[in-house]
Amino acid sequence: MKKLLIVFVLCISYVAAAQEIQREKVNGKIIVEGSDLQGITIYNTTSKVGTSTNEKGEFQIKVALNDLIEIRAIEYQNFDVKVSPFIIKSKKMVIFLIEEVNKLDAVIVKTK
Repeated sequence: MKKLLIVFVLCISYVAAAQEIQREKVNGKIIVEGSDLQGITIYNTTSKVGTSTNEKGEFQIKVALNDLIEIRAIEYQNFDVKVSPFIIKSKKMVIFLIEEVNKLDAVIVKTK
């Protein structure tokens, strides 16, 4: 019985290890009309791993086929990308973000 339990645990470990998805490192670049490129958030919702851009708008992130990548910045429209076979093959992403003017519902001005 003890040997059977050991074999069962080894089989489960092998199956769990086989389920791991291989992710490829992809180099990316964000292009915007303005000059504020640093700190734009890039998040892989599938693997729960994120990064941010440097001062040139460049980043690196590991992805797998069909992962969902979210790009978020306050001054730009939110953008989502589904990883395609082309992205995996080229190991590059170039993303154009559109500036978004934030509109407030109301502004309250208080004076003393």
